[in-house]
Amino acid sequence: MRRFRTAGLSLLECLVAGTVVILVMLSLLGSVSFALEGVRQLDGQDKATWYAQRLLEGIRERRLASGMGFNDPTGTRVPIDAAPFNTFISPDADYTRRIVTTQLAPSTADYRHDLYRIEVTVYWKTKRRENSFKLVGLSHEP
Repeated sequence: MRRFRTAGLSLLECLVAGTVVILVMLSLLGSVSFALEGVRQLDGQDKATWYAQRLLEGIRERRLASGMGFNDPTGTRVPIDAAPFNTFISPDADYTRRIVTTQLAPSTADYRHDLYRIEVTVYWKTKRRENSFKLVGLSHEP
C-alpha cells in the first residue's frame, strides 16, 4: 500500500487563500479611506467652529455690534482674518467669513433695545463641496 502525504497545501488551496486575503485587505482599505475622509471633514468643521466662536467673542469684547453695527459687505465673503480681527486670528486662505449684526428692537422703549443678534458664518472648501458653519449669538451693549 502506498501512503499519501497529507502535510502541506496544494497549489489550488494557496491560490484560494491568497484571493481571500486580498479581498479582505481591499475591503479594509476602502473602510480606512472612508474613515480618513470623515476625519478630514470633522477637522474642517472643528476649525470652522473655533473661528466662528473667536469672531463672536471678538465682536462682544470690542462691542462692535452697537451703533451702526458690524457687517461684512452684503453678498460677499471676506478672508477669515480681515479687519478688525487680524490681531487675534491668523491668516488662513482656506476659510472665509460673513458677519451680520442686527439690533433686536430699534425703539428705546423696548426692553430689547440693547440686545444685538450676531450671525457669524464660516465657509471652507473640501475636495467635493463647499461647507459652512453658522453660529448665532446675542450681545448686550448698553
